[in-house]
Amino acid sequence: MSSDNMRCPRCGKEVSASDKFCPFCGQDLQQGTRGRRGRGIVKIVLALAIIAVVGIVVYGNIRYSKSAQLDRIENAVRSSNDDQLEDVLVNQHGHEVDDEYLDAFIALLDTHSGNREEIIKQIEAGNGEAVRLVKQGRVALFFPEYKLELKDRKVTVTGATDQTHYYLDDDLVTTGKQLRLPAGSYQLRIGDSSAANNDDARYRVIVLAKGMSLLALPAARSTDTAAASSTGTGSGATATTAAAIITKYKPSVTARNTATDFTAVTGEWDYNEDNLELKPSERYELDREGRADEAGSFKLVYHKGSVYNLQFNPRFGKSYVHSFVLVENHLVNAQTKQLWTRDRDD
Repeated sequence: MSSDNMRCPRCGKEVSASDKFCPFCGQDLQQGTRGRRGRGIVKIVLALAIIAVVGIVVYGNIRYSKSAQLDRIENAVRSSNDDQLEDVLVNQHGHEVDDEYLDAFIALLDTHSGNREEIIKQIEAGNGEAVRLVKQGRVALFFPEYKLELKDRKVTVTGATDQTHYYLDDDLVTTGKQLRLPAGSYQLRIGDSSAANNDDARYRVIVLAKGMSLLALPAARSTDTAAASSTGTGSGATATTAAAIITKYKPSVTARNTATDFTAVTGEWDYNEDNLELKPSERYELDREGRADEAGSFKLVYHKGSVYNLQFNPRFGKSYVHSFVLVENHLVNAQTKQLWTRDRDD
């Protein structure tokens, strides 16, 4: 048999290598060649697909692994970059964080380095009082996407009543004694329905990463972010000082000293519709909206720094002592947490 000839796989007779079909039985002599060529192509395609999947997995493990995403989130927190934080933060409903909450969170991070480090600790733990890691969607098809959820936390603003209004950026947030806010440093306006247009009703409330500020005090007029506290709690200097004073100096008739300088608090003080007039003659009048008026004498029984303990002796009824803290020309009652604004000095 010539080297150029071959046998038909069906009938076994000798055929030419150039024949496409067997001249004796009609067998397709090229079928096996095409089958082997097709199987070869399939093997190549499968090999390329496997290489692609392995490449995606390897790249994903480097780019989208949990540890890589945590690094990205922590870097955003450390940098306080609003674009980066906006990309990694969500609220408790899984939605993008609103601008006012994002700004408040950045203000908290920038107020004191201890706040930033506390947030980082909670990220590394996966869950904390202020934030937690949550899975939301997938990236590169295979890997869960991690976001940093800002938890809403109950905040009590002392001195509020059931009808107190809370405003953020002049928008009414809620009404009552409490509200819920994620960690951040907020400029709130608190008061009656006219509070949104009243600069005297603006307060600074700091919801800390660990623990929270329960005391609302007037916000600084000169800057939106108060100086950092040396205590490391993250509260602004004004709020921290006043809170410490109120905690330390409780009203007490026995806590006396020889100070008699009460001129800083004499005058007319307004709290909504109520009016308190402290006269230099050490007489006082208290006009209350919807309650019985009061009048009588008062005297200073304790004074240190911005703390004034005043003993009131009404014409009718028992005497009592209230502690007041003078903060940025406002008089804060340490018992009721009422904020009295000065109407005029006598």
